[in-house]
Amino acid sequence: MLAGPLLFKAGQAREVLDFYREFIATAPDELSVYLNLRTAPRFDWVPEHLRGTDVLLLIPFYSGDLDAGEEVLRPLRSFGPPAADVVQRKPYLAHQSMFDAGVPHHWGY
Repeated sequence: MLAGPLLFKAGQAREVLDFYREFIATAPDELSVYLNLRTAPRFDWVPEHLRGTDVLLLIPFYSGDLDAGEEVLRPLRSFGPPAADVVQRKPYLAHQSMFDAGVPHHWGY
């Protein structure tokens, strides 16, 4: 799969969300995108200069042909541009577990 966070500074949120609305309207069924406005976590994959700052995360998940997915995601990955792009080809389990450090075991997730 092709997935991972795109981090935008919170001050870009309006422009990014306007762009996203147009982008997702014609996106193929193989693509889903999770959006999250939050304080950037202190995870290894978050660049040090963004940790603890307010960000808009766009987290695409493309599950079709990966070469086609690179083309589908190109506009989303180049808009802004993002403050950080962590999208990559990876196994599903690697993507599913990348936020585990922020969810204590006893929460039942």
